[in-house]
Parts: sequence; structure tokens; C-alpha cells
Amino acid sequence: MGMTVQSLPTGAVTYALGTLAYLVLLPGLLRRGERLDAILFIAAVGTSAAWTAATALHYAGWWDGARVVAGLEVARLVGWQVLLAAVIWVRGGPRPRLLARRHVVAALGGIAAAGLAVALLPWAVDPLGVVVPRAVVGLVLAVAGLVLTETLFRNTTPDQRWQIKFLCLAVGLICAYDMFFYAEAMLFG
Repeated sequence: MGMTVQSLPTGAVTYALGTLAYLVLLPGLLRRGERLDAILFIAAVGTSAAWTAATALHYAGWWDGARVVAGLEVARLVGWQVLLAAVIWVRGGPRPRLLARRHVVAALGGIAAAGLAVALLPWAVDPLGVVVPRAVVGLVLAVAGLVLTETLFRNTTPDQRWQIKFLCLAVGLICAYDMFFYAEAMLFG
């Protein structure tokens, strides 16, 4: 007896649709060239697609890879933040960029700390159902992503903001959702 779409959990279906959306976006990005921002954009979309696919398989009950899903979730957030940091660092303009670079360095420090926590501390990836440490890592990454998004938007000249508005909107929404998600996990376990 096989599983139909109607018998799949809602989470499995929505994450599968998210995977499809990322995979539709990926071929257009592959034609963009070999610039650093294009490569980092492809990496961010690729890790997001891998995370949504792994999560869909996990929710469907076809794969028990909770540690891999947790690792891919961190990789997804780090991928988007490295892209934002690279765009901030490379962008030029008439305004001084010292404050922007301090934000980038601070956010990358938070990213590195969260990545080390996930890589080195076994409790950070939730092997025994402990939610709080993983929620702390996710919350730090989400706040760092919001800081980077705001820094990119504010340090872009008004006549060039139309070039980055969709990137800022998308990553800002991802990080804002994650921030509320992890804050709720910390509050209510």
C-alpha cells in the first residue's frame, strides 16, 4: 500500500513545494556567471534546496535524518548571511563603510560561533529532544541575518536600492520568521 499526496503530512508537502521553488530558481542562477556574488547566491539557494528536501523527506517519514536536517538548517542560514556579508563588503559608494564593515564582522563572528556550536557540541543539533540549545543557535543566526540585511539596505544609496530590494526582502523575511520561530521554541520548549 503506497502513500498518496493526501496521506502525507502538511509539512512534507509544503517543504517539497519549497524544494521545487528553489530548484526552479537554480538554473537561472547558474547562467549568471562566475562572479563571487553569483557563486555565493547559488550556494545559498542550493543549501536552502537541500534543507527543504531533507526536511520534506523527514516529515514524510521516509528518512530519519534529524541531525542532517539540523546541520542543513544552519548551513542554509549561514549561506544567506555569507552572501549578504560579501555584497556589503564589496559594494562601494560615497558614504563611509566603517560602520557597515563593523556590522559584517560582528555578524560573521556570530555566524562562526553558532557554526562552531553546531559542529563541536553534540547537544546543539538536538539528538535527545533538547530544544533550548539549538534554539539559541538559531536565534543568534536569525538576528545576525537581520542585522546584515538592515546593514546592506541602509548602506546602499537610494538610487541603487532597487537592485537589492528583493534580496533584502527575501532574506529579511527568512530571518524574521526564524527569529520568531526560535524565540518561541526558547520560551515554550
